Amino acid sequence: MRKRLILWIVPMLIAASAGLATPAPAMAADGMTENGITTYEVLPSKQSVRVTIQLSIHNNMPSTSTTDYFWNLTQVAVEAQAKSVKVASDAGAVTQRTTQSDKYYRYLELTYPNVYYGQTRTVTVNYSIPAAPHSASSFRAGKAYASLCAVGNGQDTGSISVIVPDVYTVNMVIGQTLPATDDSNGKQTFSTGSMAQPNKFWTCLDAENAAAFSASTVTAGGQSFDIQSWPEDLTWTSQIQSDVSGDVAKLMDLTGFSVPGGIIVIREAGDNQLGDYAGFYNATTKSATIAEDTSPDVVAHELSHIWFNQNLFDARWLDEGFAVLSEQVAGPGKYTKCTDPGAYPGNGSPNLSNWVFLDIASTKQDQAVVDYQYRAACYILARLSSAIGPVRVKQVLAAANDGEIAYLGKSKTEKSPLSGPPISTRTLLDLFDERGMVPAGVGDINLAQNLLERYGILGDTTQLDARSAARTTYHELQTAAKGWALPLAVRSPMAKWEFDTAEAAMASAGEILDLREQIHQDVPGLKLDGTKIQSKFEDASSQADLDALLALTQEEADAASKLAEANSMSKQHRGFLGSIGLVGTDFKPLIDKAATELKAIDPVPAAADATRVANQIRASSNQGVLRIFLLLGILLLLLLAAVIAVLVIRSRRRPVVGVAPDEGGGGQIVVMPQAAGDLWTSWSAPPPAEIPAHVPPREPPDSTSGT
Repeated sequence: MRKRLILWIVPMLIAASAGLATPAPAMAADGMTENGITTYEVLPSKQSVRVTIQLSIHNNMPSTSTTDYFWNLTQVAVEAQAKSVKVASDAGAVTQRTTQSDKYYRYLELTYPNVYYGQTRTVTVNYSIPAAPHSASSFRAGKAYASLCAVGNGQDTGSISVIVPDVYTVNMVIGQTLPATDDSNGKQTFSTGSMAQPNKFWTCLDAENAAAFSASTVTAGGQSFDIQSWPEDLTWTSQIQSDVSGDVAKLMDLTGFSVPGGIIVIREAGDNQLGDYAGFYNATTKSATIAEDTSPDVVAHELSHIWFNQNLFDARWLDEGFAVLSEQVAGPGKYTKCTDPGAYPGNGSPNLSNWVFLDIASTKQDQAVVDYQYRAACYILARLSSAIGPVRVKQVLAAANDGEIAYLGKSKTEKSPLSGPPISTRTLLDLFDERGMVPAGVGDINLAQNLLERYGILGDTTQLDARSAARTTYHELQTAAKGWALPLAVRSPMAKWEFDTAEAAMASAGEILDLREQIHQDVPGLKLDGTKIQSKFEDASSQADLDALLALTQEEADAASKLAEANSMSKQHRGFLGSIGLVGTDFKPLIDKAATELKAIDPVPAAADATRVANQIRASSNQGVLRIFLLLGILLLLLLAAVIAVLVIRSRRRPVVGVAPDEGGGGQIVVMPQAAGDLWTSWSAPPPAEIPAHVPPREPPDSTSGT
C-alpha cells in the first residue's frame, strides 16, 4: 500500500458538524417547520452528478395584534465544486449569498418571499458537480465507476436519496446507511425515507460497473500486465503503460528478482475505494489497484509489492520500507529520497513493529505518525543498503526469498532452521549483518541492530545485548576456525536467537579448535584438515554431537602429546648407560606407526605405541646397567672357563706312573692323560734297556699257559 492523505472524509465531517443550520432567529421560533428532500443522481453520459434540494417551509406561528411572524431566510451547503447553482421558489425569486466557504463547501444564505402564518413555501436548489476523472472534487460519474458523498438538508424533517444506473454495483463506503428503496426504469434508488433532522445525515458510496472497464496489455521483463482502466481516463491508462514498461526492468535489477509469471492485473480505482491510500497490491490475486490520481513513484511502489508483500516478509514495515525504497526506479525528481524522518510526531517513542493504519476516526496526529512510519522504514533500509552496496542487497534478498540461514556453514545455500519465507525482522537483520555487513567490512558490528532498535522494532534490550555478545563470540570463533565451517549446533541457536544455547555450543566448539591447535603444535606434521574430526565438527547439529567430538578430540590430543613426548625423547642425548640400554633399538617404525594412527584419528593404538616408545626410553639406563652386568658376567664366566681349561690342559701333560709287578713278572702299567680328559690304561713291556738293573729279569709268559 502507498499512503496518501485523502480529503473526501473532511467535508463530510464539516458538513455533519457545522453549517447546515438556519439563522438563529428562525431556529428560535417554534412556529416554523422545514422539510428538506435532497436527491443526488449519477449521470455517466454527462460525467456529472446532479443535485436537487427541495425545501418546504411552513409557518405555524399566528400573527398577533402587534406582530406578524414570517420567515424568508434559510441556509444550505453546496459542494465547493458545484456549478450553476440555481435557486427558485413557488412564489417568486430567491436570492443567494455565500456567507462562508472552505475548500469543500460553500454555505449559501437563501432569501425567499415571505411566508406568513398558514403558508407553505417551496424553495428549490439545483446544481451539478463535475465528476469526470481527475476532477477537483471526489465525485465521479463514469461508465465504469461512480463516487459521491451525500448530505441532508432541512431543519426538522426530510429525506436523502441517491440514484445510480442499475448496471452499477453500489457499495456504502462510510457514513450512515442508505437503504435500497427502488429499482426501476434502469435506475436504482437508495433513500433514507422521511427522517428527523436530515441536516445531520451524511454518507459516502461508490459504484462500479466491471463490464465497462477498458483493457490493454503491456509486457515488461517477460511479464504480462493487464491494464484495466475507466474508459474516460486515457491519462491514467497512458501513464500506467509507460510506468510499467520502464519500471519493471529497473525493479528486477534493483531486487535481483524475476517476475513470477502469469498475468498481473493493474486496475484503476477511485479515491473512495482505497480510502487514505493511493494503491494496494493483493499477492493472492496478483493484482494491483492504483488510484486515478497516481504518480510514477506510486506505480513503482505498487509494482514492487509484487515481491515485497506478506509472502516474503511477515512485518509490514519491511514490505512498505522496501516499497518506498523501490520508488527510486521512477527516476530523479519523481520520488522522495529516504532521509532521517526526524522527531517522532506521536506519543512516546516510535515503534514500527506496530504499524498504524488510518481510518475515518484518524486524527491529524495519526496521519503524521503514518507518514513518519513510511519515511522511517525507508530510511532504515536505505542506510543498510548503502552500507553493504547494491550487489549484496540482492544477495540478502535472494537468501531471504530462498529461506536460507544467515549464518553459513560449509554449504552456501543451507536452509534456515526457522520457517519461512515469510521471514521475520530478526531473520532479515541476521541476513543483513552476516551476508551484508560482515562481507562488506563494516566495522560497527551493531550498526543494523542499533538502527532497528532506535525505531522500536526489536524490543527487548536484554536480548539485544545477548545477541551482540554472542555475535562477537561467533566471529572470534570463525577466525579461530581457520577455514573450518562452524557447525549447525552453533549456527542454529544463533539464527533462533537462543543465545544461551549458542554460547554453550561455541564454548565446546572453541575447546575442540584449541585442541586442534595443540595437536598441531605437538605434532607439527599432523594437520586435522580433511580428517573425520573436521567433518564431524562441521556436521555437528547438536550439543551432544559436539560433546562426543570433544571427547574424541581430547583423546587425539592426549595421543599426540604422548607421540610428541616419545619423538622428543627419541632424539635426546641419553648418556652412556641409556645408549648402552638402547643399542640395536630403532624407534622410527613405531613412531611412524603412531603418527599414521593419529592421522587416521585412531588415538587409542597411537597412544599405546607412543607410550611403548617413551617407556622404553625411560627404562634405557636401567637396561644399560643390566646389559653391562650381563656383559661382565659373561666375561667373568669366559675368564673362569679359560682358567679351568688351562689347568685341565696342564694336568693332562704330567703323566702319572705307577709300577706294579706283574704276576708274570714281565711288565708295568703306565697311566697317561688323554685329550678328552679321560684316563686310559695300557699295558706294555718296557724296552730292555730301561729295565732297572736291580730288577731281576722276568720270564716271558708262557704262550701256551693262557696266562
